[in-house]
Amino acid sequence: FRSISQIGSFRSLSFWKGHLSKYYRPLDNFLAKWLYSSSDYLIVNSENLKIHYKDIVKEKKTKPIKVIHNAYDFQISLTKDKKLIKTELNVTDSNFIIVMIARLDPWKDFQTLLSVAEIVIKSYNSVVFYLIGDGQLKREINNEITKRELNDNVILTGEKKDIHNYINICNISVLSTHGEGSSNAIIESMACGKPIIATDVGGNSEIIGTDGKCGILIPPESPAEFSKAVISLIRDDIKLKNMGKAAQKRIQNLCNMEKYISSYENLFSSVYVKSGE
Repeated sequence: FRSISQIGSFRSLSFWKGHLSKYYRPLDNFLAKWLYSSSDYLIVNSENLKIHYKDIVKEKKTKPIKVIHNAYDFQISLTKDKKLIKTELNVTDSNFIIVMIARLDPWKDFQTLLSVAEIVIKSYNSVVFYLIGDGQLKREINNEITKRELNDNVILTGEKKDIHNYINICNISVLSTHGEGSSNAIIESMACGKPIIATDVGGNSEIIGTDGKCGILIPPESPAEFSKAVISLIRDDIKLKNMGKAAQKRIQNLCNMEKYISSYENLFSSVYVKSGE
């Protein structure tokens, strides 16, 4: 007879911004401690999550938290022609397209993004920002777009199931956020060969890298620096294209499916051997 073994997993940081923090953080901390104590192994998908949780659960050297990055199968399905998507979004080849894929909630920093749009559009009126996603802040963001007179250049598209078709037409993928564990939006964009500009929080630097080859990391709530990074890529098409190629190569290595499966197979084998002792 073997006792039941358990592998616990944390996938993200959430609910800790603004008024939700006092309700959710104590609960999350309690569940983290319980999951760590009751599990044979605890898995996270970024070094940043490990740093966050190791003090909360009082990580032991005999039971370290393990990092296994998210995997991606890289089977990118492009089912619509670029021209069709551009017609749908009312843009042309003369537009420079920037997308941000995110839930419309307080965990993402849309105020900074809209400030970036204001700065960029003053110099480059052909730039269009598409916010792909839905959520509780939809009306608030729409009102802010109108207040800032950005309606012609910042568009909320709602959720898109065929997300790769929309990433495919953009020039840059951006993520303005208060925190991340391991961003699937960044992973998907890099898989499509797009350069990334993102807030330097959570696991973003692990995915993008810190050498500037695959994307640009920006300090939180820094619209001036964020817009400067955007404009630098608008002005340098060669840098933009090389960054996209480097991003695709990096993510194919980092989020390799075979490596991911092998990591879990080794883990399951360890648990099986341990439970049979």
